[in-house]
Amino acid sequence: MDKHFFENIYKKYNKKTFVSPDPLQFLYNYDNIYDREIAGLIASLLAYGKVTQILKSVNIILEPALYSGLLAAAFTHQRTQALT
Repeated sequence: MDKHFFENIYKKYNKKTFVSPDPLQFLYNYDNIYDREIAGLIASLLAYGKVTQILKSVNIILEPALYSGLLAAAFTHQRTQALT
């Protein structure tokens, strides 16, 4: 087996149609790479038990713009801390 063998497998199976019901399916909901990273982290933190429950939990937590939401929350927190 060489590098081309594995690259061909990657090209064949690295598609959205093959990811379900894995929690990584939520990464496809985001265009922003930072949102994908956060969604992946959240999905991995909640990945325990039955897949249906994992998907339900991740879906409840994820928002449309994770990265910008976290930045805004962090900025607000820093401003609040600076004022006290």
